[in-house]
Amino acid sequence: IDDTSSFGKQINYFRKLKNIRAKDMAKALNIGYSTILRIENDNFNQKLNHQSIIILNKIIDYMDIRDKLNFSNNDYLDFILNKQSSIIVELKEKIGRIKLAKELKVSADSVTRWINNEVVISKENYAKLKDILKN
Repeated sequence: IDDTSSFGKQINYFRKLKNIRAKDMAKALNIGYSTILRIENDNFNQKLNHQSIIILNKIIDYMDIRDKLNFSNNDYLDFILNKQSSIIVELKEKIGRIKLAKELKVSADSVTRWINNEVVISKENYAKLKDILKN
């Protein structure tokens, strides 16, 4: 699998490499078979929410592939799955929760929910965060 492979193609590749049938994984994780097919066909990424992140993390952990996935063509998904909480905590400690919330034009409660991984940060706010991190 190469660096340009989409997230879904990587999931499919590792599932097949580990000789796991999609139906068996769906049953083991208590998620829909069609959900796995949607993920492997990259038809899940449009609307990432808390529930979809839980499902993606379940799949990644079930196959034990977190350190094998390449996110070079999807830094937003990498952020959501692996870095959201730690980066928000880092910024909160650096500039404060209230100031961070003001800079992103969100409530301070939203910042807390991002830290607790209760809510997925939007692509728009992710872009703003990247700008804050650069400064």
